[in-house]
Amino acid sequence: MMTQKQAVISEVLSILGTSYDSNISVKGLLTKTNLKAIKTNIINGIVAENIAYSKDIKDTLALDSYVRGMISNHFRRAKELNGNKATAKSTPTKTLDDLKVLLNECDKDSDIYKDINEEINKIKAKNSEISGYSDLPDELKELADTLS
Repeated sequence: MMTQKQAVISEVLSILGTSYDSNISVKGLLTKTNLKAIKTNIINGIVAENIAYSKDIKDTLALDSYVRGMISNHFRRAKELNGNKATAKSTPTKTLDDLKVLLNECDKDSDIYKDINEEINKIKAKNSEISGYSDLPDELKELADTLS
């Protein structure tokens, strides 16, 4: 069975070819059509049990959302795909932004939506604990919330 990282790298190389220069990030090289093909092939590989996945494959909405995020994650973190850069640690702002994107793609009645929304609220609550935050005027709190 192939790991998820191996699957993403394999799919990218099948599109870009073996002459792909790993010193260049794949993000700017792949078209929307390429990305859709990568996602479809990885989903098919998971359903066929050729790619590692520990959750219920029958929940197609969750699987689709998961694979989209997984591909993005490996584009950012895998040195083979991110231009050979060291992995940057996630910041609360980046995490919150990523969660908001995922939230907008989920069905509001799904468990995933509820879990993501709960995580967003935890991050916002943690950000509100920052020294002096409670003393800020409402306008500045709103601005601080949009930045975090």
